[in-house]
Amino acid sequence: HGSFYLTLLVTILWTVLNIAAHVGIGLVLGILLARPVLKLRAIYRVLLVLPWAVPSYVTALAWKGMFHRQFGAINAVLVALGAEPVSWFSKFSTAFTANVATNVWLGFPFMMVVVMGALTSISKDVLEAAEVDGATRWQTFRLVTLPLLKPTLLPAVILGTVWTFNMFNVVYLVSGGEPDGTTDILVSEAYRWAFARNAQMGYAAAYAVIIFGVLVLMSSELNRIGGEAQPLTDTVQDVKEFFWSPDGKRLVLVLQDPSPEDLEAAKEKSREKNENKETKDKKPKAGRPWVVDRYQFKEDEIGYLERLRTHLYVFDIAAKTLTQVTSG
Repeated sequence: HGSFYLTLLVTILWTVLNIAAHVGIGLVLGILLARPVLKLRAIYRVLLVLPWAVPSYVTALAWKGMFHRQFGAINAVLVALGAEPVSWFSKFSTAFTANVATNVWLGFPFMMVVVMGALTSISKDVLEAAEVDGATRWQTFRLVTLPLLKPTLLPAVILGTVWTFNMFNVVYLVSGGEPDGTTDILVSEAYRWAFARNAQMGYAAAYAVIIFGVLVLMSSELNRIGGEAQPLTDTVQDVKEFFWSPDGKRLVLVLQDPSPEDLEAAKEKSREKNENKETKDKKPKAGRPWVVDRYQFKEDEIGYLERLRTHLYVFDIAAKTLTQVTSG
């Protein structure tokens, strides 16, 4: 009945490709639909959410018909373009592609909705500060928007991973495991052991335990990669002073009441360090406004706590009193 390790490999490949496509497409569409200048946004949102609203088995059967060699819409398009019709379920590569395409259609609206919701929580002040600082759109997205989306996207990615890993309907209804069971994933293989191979419940139960264990490991690893972010609660009131460094690369936030002399001395020290560096007539590049993992701090001079007022998440960094501001 095929190799367990081959089925596990197919399942992992299936999950990784689908989640990458879900997040990528959802991120692009979510950002586009969040733009105020886009006309008819409400209509686009409704239309793009429809694939998620339709039951998965209905969508799977519809896509199976579209992949039919003789009467399918996809082969009709290929023939109209001058290509040969494809027997989608005769080879692993094409059958697996058909499964992935169907599941991507089902899954991207969820990520899109998550991204649109997360974007509404990002303060415009942060984006405007990056724009004033000379950041390009790509820099603003990569260094400001994306890090702020990370705490919201991580739980969505974990949920999407669990759903995709156990997406029985698509695999069973679209390719049916063809050819020769090579496109089966663990959950569809467990079903076959339980109901199509003389009801061997022991094998099916073993598969269920393995699926549970793999999902626990994957979720734990995603949580570890996501970092140890803590929700911002009462720390907003702790911010006493904030200012941009002269080189425009960092936003300095002070979480205590330094004396005016100390604060001015810190600003002056930052200016002097910036002036001593060899500078060219270039537009300053915008830096990431303190949305960084705690383990990336390497400067020994950092002796204060950095937290950003408008962020939903803040990294808990041990700190001392404000004595100096580094420009590195």
